Amino acid sequence: MDLTGAANPEGGRDMGAEPASEVEPQGASGETTECTPVEQWVRSILGALLDDLVIAMRDHIAPPMTLPPSEHVATRAPELAAAYDACATLLDQRLVENPAEAAEVRGLLPWHLADPKEEHFIATLLEAATFMEYYAFDEAVFAAKDPTVRLYAAHPELLDDTDDDGLLRISGREATPQVLFHRGSAIPYHRFLRRNFGGHINDTLTQTLLQASDGTAAELRLALNEQNIMAKSAFTPYFEHDYWFGPPLSPSVLDDPYKVGTTVHGDPRSGLTHEYPRLYVHWAMDKEGRKVVQIEELSDDSGSNQGGYRILRYLHAIRDIERGTFIHCDGAVRAYTSEKYAIRCRKEFVTGRESASRYRKVFRLDGIIATDAWSNIAAGWFRGNRLMTEYLQSLSSA
Repeated sequence: MDLTGAANPEGGRDMGAEPASEVEPQGASGETTECTPVEQWVRSILGALLDDLVIAMRDHIAPPMTLPPSEHVATRAPELAAAYDACATLLDQRLVENPAEAAEVRGLLPWHLADPKEEHFIATLLEAATFMEYYAFDEAVFAAKDPTVRLYAAHPELLDDTDDDGLLRISGREATPQVLFHRGSAIPYHRFLRRNFGGHINDTLTQTLLQASDGTAAELRLALNEQNIMAKSAFTPYFEHDYWFGPPLSPSVLDDPYKVGTTVHGDPRSGLTHEYPRLYVHWAMDKEGRKVVQIEELSDDSGSNQGGYRILRYLHAIRDIERGTFIHCDGAVRAYTSEKYAIRCRKEFVTGRESASRYRKVFRLDGIIATDAWSNIAAGWFRGNRLMTEYLQSLSSA
């Protein structure tokens, strides 16, 4: 619901352009994590082998619930199978030598994994022991173009075609909606391009971006996962689709130089307790006579709370109103500590980048971007936030 309506040119604000359990040592994510009792027990036996397994799982996009690797996966991803077998063999040996310990360990399993069949016991232990570390939030996701990370250690040549925001130029590369293939490797896209920042890649969005850059009309840059990499032969496409498409938009609305200012969308009945309580949209004219839009959400969705941050999506775009087309679009995340998020919630307008604690750009498109493509990009980037769909609907009528 539109809470404020669009402001007139005189009333529009200038927002500025966007260019407790025992703690273990660092694990596979590179950050200190809080261990569950099962993980503590398993780690006391496996040590670094458990970290090796988590790294292999992340490299091969194999969540804990997929353990043990199937025969098909083991054939395509022998590194993952070897890491799992090393852990399983040692655990099995321990329980054979100490059968009384098995009953005690069963009692440590979380309720949803309790009482597994005997043949699934080792896999269940490893599922429980890897869960926290597999999904752990790593501050390294905010880094960009760090030459010491695994991706650039394996493929230093990618640095030459990566900009200072950590975005790789995609033109001429074997890019698919789920991974980038490069010199025998399958490289996932950045964590912030995943669904809820932790699931599978938001491939509806990446496919829309790739289609918008098909040919020479626009140049696409994407952020890659700089921490994880697998062999091309190990990658298997996955199917997990939902569709977020934007409606056809009205040029008479988009290209009107007087339709500028700030619009706030939200649910006035739930206030800030809604999963997406606010969506801020600000249009302004720049010095070159182009229209510039900035869009930022507030979010209380579970996926937005990670690593002590509130992670919000942000979109910036430029429209050439003389030609009736978008010429630039980029998407980023802004991460706020609880204190900074409280301050952000008190401001009823799109804030500048400096208001956030951390920032990471994840895609950029430059060139001729069709209006329908931009509508789909906006809807896909704000996947799950129906306030964005509502806002785009408001632009579909003259």
